Amino acid sequence: MQSERWTQGPIGNEPEANRASITDLLRQLASESGNLVRQEMNLAKLEIKDTASQFARDGVKLALGAGLAATGGLALTAFLILVIGNILNAAYWAGALIVGVLFLLVGALIARSGINNMKE
Repeated sequence: MQSERWTQGPIGNEPEANRASITDLLRQLASESGNLVRQEMNLAKLEIKDTASQFARDGVKLALGAGLAATGGLALTAFLILVIGNILNAAYWAGALIVGVLFLLVGALIARSGINNMKE
C-alpha cells in the first residue's frame, strides 16, 4: 500500500501540461517577492513622510508653547521685582538684584544636576 502511494502519479486533478514547473514557480516567487519589497518600501516612505510632517507640526507647537511660557515667565519676573521693590520702600534695584540672584542660584542647581546625571 505504501509503494502505491508514491507511484500513483501527479497529485491533484490538473493534467501535467497545466501545472507550473518548479522553475516557473521560482521565477514567479522571485517576481512577486520583488514586487512585495517595492510595495513595502513605498509604504515605509509614506509612513516616514507622515511621521516627519507630524513631527514638524509638533515642533511648531512646542516652539509656540515655549515662547508663550517664556513671555509669561518674564511677566512674572517683572511682577516679583516690583513686589520686592515695593516691600523695600521703592528700592526696585534691590528687588531686581534679589530676583536675579535667586534665578542664578536655581539655574546653577539645575545645571549641576544635569552635569552630575551626564557623568553617571
